[in-house]
Amino acid sequence: MLIFGLVSFSAIGQQENVWKDLSKVSYEIGEDEFGELYVPVFGEKTLEMEGEEIIADGYIIPFEGMFKPQHIILSALPLAECFFCGSGGPETVMEVMLEEPVEYTSKKVKVV
Repeated sequence: MLIFGLVSFSAIGQQENVWKDLSKVSYEIGEDEFGELYVPVFGEKTLEMEGEEIIADGYIIPFEGMFKPQHIILSALPLAECFFCGSGGPETVMEVMLEEPVEYTSKKVKVV
């Protein structure tokens, strides 16, 4: 999962397609105290987004069996196809911390 930290999303600078930029990720084999693991290597545009406020659209994915209105998982794909439930990769989801709470919907939303 891509985690951008505690970012408030607002209309500062809209990227043409944030999900396309996030898909530019590869992996290297790394190691920690538990053994081998895949370490993401992000593309240049993704690295430029770190710490920036962005606009993203997608689907709200409930996590841990609940919905938290100011802390959401946003997926580029609908629930049945998302990283946790279907065929999407980790580049198709992001953790979002919002200043204002949102209501859950299964329809596509825009996080601004």
